[in-house]
Amino acid sequence: MYKRAVKSTITFLDIINIFNIKRTFMKFSEFDNVTEFRLQNSYAISIMMALMMPIIIVLKGLVMAAWIISVFGILNMLAIKSNNYFVKKYTIGELYKIGNILHLLGLVGTLIYFINVEVMIWVESIVVILDYAIYSSYSIALTNYLTKEHPYSMSEFQIVKNSSYADSSLIGLFITTLVTFYFTVGVAIGVYIVFSLLFLIWLFKNWNIYNAIEKKGY
Repeated sequence: MYKRAVKSTITFLDIINIFNIKRTFMKFSEFDNVTEFRLQNSYAISIMMALMMPIIIVLKGLVMAAWIISVFGILNMLAIKSNNYFVKKYTIGELYKIGNILHLLGLVGTLIYFINVEVMIWVESIVVILDYAIYSSYSIALTNYLTKEHPYSMSEFQIVKNSSYADSSLIGLFITTLVTFYFTVGVAIGVYIVFSLLFLIWLFKNWNIYNAIEKKGY
């Protein structure tokens, strides 16, 4: 019994080591508080996207024609081009709060899966367009902050961000692969909803995280 428990613990620790979770968060802590929070936020979002993206691709293929999916892709890219407007009009804190509300809408949209899959796909597709506009603007505003306040960190930041994005995406894809292989798409969406809800609670808990730097004009 004891040996079995030890073996299980080692396996769990091995999984953590494979995805560099501990080392990644130690790296995050080397940056200023604002950038550390940004990296943690991005890490969680990457897991969420990887949890849901394979499922969304399959469901979209069932519900939408290829040209409709392509149109939504075009709208997503056009949304990114709105960055200049949002960065100039809103502070970092305001963009963060708008993003939190959009995340809440996205979570509600996902719950619709259990009522009507087609409606869920249309709602998700629309929310994602807004998400692209706000999250990309939020990232640019934070990059402007980092460039001005901590320029010496920029090089290291890019390396850590890219590396952690790969690790967190692998975590999400690994979970989705296992869940959809052994269970159903519904269970996988349930996993996404639980993770998304916990992430949302964390976001709202840090609602005023950017108050201090907003006083500096960001």
